[in-house]
Amino acid sequence: MADKKISTVDEYIKTFPGGTQAQLESIRQTIRKVVPQGIEKISYGIPAINLDGKYLIYFAGWNDHISLYPT
Repeated sequence: MADKKISTVDEYIKTFPGGTQAQLESIRQTIRKVVPQGIEKISYGIPAINLDGKYLIYFAGWNDHISLYPT
């Protein structure tokens, strides 16, 4: 992963093991239900939702946990 720059949320999620992928996808779908007009982007190397030109929330997978970063 270090040599390849991730450019989509799908690519990002696919870099994790199956169980983590499922959890990240669940978080992604929950955010999309709450903010259907949000635009998915990769920012700072992790998934982010942009709304009206501003970042609303980021989420990320790590070795032992998943994080949400509201702005």
